[in-house]
Amino acid sequence: MINPFENLENKLDNIYNIIQQMGEQSKSQTRNINSWMDIDSLCAYHPNHPSKKTVYGWTYKGKIPHYKDPGGKGVRFLTSEIDEWLKTGKVATKKETSDNPSQFLKKRKK
Repeated sequence: MINPFENLENKLDNIYNIIQQMGEQSKSQTRNINSWMDIDSLCAYHPNHPSKKTVYGWTYKGKIPHYKDPGGKGVRFLTSEIDEWLKTGKVATKKETSDNPSQFLKKRKK
């Protein structure tokens, strides 16, 4: 006799496998948030792909969050801090500016 639920069982197995894969991807993304990057990795990670010389300039001027290697000359960057740093350059939309006129006036005085 044919099992009327066989097709349903196969579909449920497929859904279960997809959910498990999504969970594994989420875990790997969480691990990468706090990963360390060297200067080459940062240049590749940054949306504008700046040169090493530019990034070294940012570190020298204290414009970018970074860490010095203990006892060495190299610098390291924490992915989560770079993400936050990149977000600091957000430009307010016209709606956001009109919702907060005092902020708009502060910008105009500069």
